[in-house]
Amino acid sequence: MKADRNPIICMLLNVVTLGIYSLILNNSIAKDTNVICAEDGKTTAGIGKYIIFSLLTFGIYSIVWQVKVLGRWESFVLARNDKPKLTVILHVVLAILLSASGIAILIDFYLYVKGYNQVCELYNLKGTKAGSEPSGIATKNPTPEATPFTWDMK
Repeated sequence: MKADRNPIICMLLNVVTLGIYSLILNNSIAKDTNVICAEDGKTTAGIGKYIIFSLLTFGIYSIVWQVKVLGRWESFVLARNDKPKLTVILHVVLAILLSASGIAILIDFYLYVKGYNQVCELYNLKGTKAGSEPSGIATKNPTPEATPFTWDMK
């Protein structure tokens, strides 16, 4: 999974494309979240449902959708003994502040992209199973009586 999205460039692309980039990003988020967090048995709605229900609810569904995604990310990250970049509670607090401060939306979006990168990076390093070993290069040990695999942690 791509884990090196630059939040500033994402913000600029969102502005330049008049919000279309955020739909493309949310489509990637939905697909990647369903792959990365498959062990939780939940699914994240795709971009079609996101657009339709966001329009029907005057944007409220988009907040609910993001909270659900963040909840899945938070569980995934915590199961791997790491600290989430953006928690559901912080996201909700920032969303409430959005009406009072333009800077809150920038902070929230920045942390949202950083959280997405974090989840993708953890998936790339440790795989889908909680507590699983990092997916470094496994090398076979030439002696059969020793352990069959060693993990390169570099």
